[in-house]
Amino acid sequence: FDNGEAYFWVTDNKVPYPTMIMHAEKKNLKGQTLDDPKYNVEKYESRNIYQARAERCNADGDAFVEYVMKKPGTDEVENKLSYSRLYAPLEWIVSTGFYTDQIDAAVKVKKTQLTAQIKQVVFYIVGVALFILSIGLFVSFYFSKQLTNANLAIKERLKDLSKGSLVEKIESSRKDEVGEMTDSLNSLVEGLRTYTSFAKEIGQGNLVQRFNPLSA
Repeated sequence: FDNGEAYFWVTDNKVPYPTMIMHAEKKNLKGQTLDDPKYNVEKYESRNIYQARAERCNADGDAFVEYVMKKPGTDEVENKLSYSRLYAPLEWIVSTGFYTDQIDAAVKVKKTQLTAQIKQVVFYIVGVALFILSIGLFVSFYFSKQLTNANLAIKERLKDLSKGSLVEKIESSRKDEVGEMTDSLNSLVEGLRTYTSFAKEIGQGNLVQRFNPLSA
């Protein structure tokens, strides 16, 4: 299985050395006692790998064993990892293994995929943040400009009034402090118009004209 790179084998659970019952790749091992020194390839203590599997499976029911072995068709010695499980009714140990370079390759592919996903997430977050920032700056600029324009309009009207010029009211629907200032200015403008009109009427001899002060 796994594109022909992996296979199963079955031994009994005898110790110190099990007997091969079936090997999917090396059929000639069937019935052999697995005590040959060439099997002393356990990674950390150079023990017989079949012996190590039997001892651990008898104790725990299953076992992982790391060892080193030539990769089929090459002279490269690679790390290999086997998994074995005891099938107690038949006193069999069923095992399979694979070369850890396959794991390294799979991990490398996964890291590449994760890196790409992380970049996508970062780009998405940065994009959303820039969009929100742009909206915030636009809204801030818009209201700042509106406030500045309103203040400039009030300032210009007051400058004209200080020079004795008659000015028009400022149209505004603001309900904030600037709106209150605008309303006050408009009241002043209306009052000055009333004063001007009253003065003209008096100047034309209309002495019965009624005067309404702004403070009334």
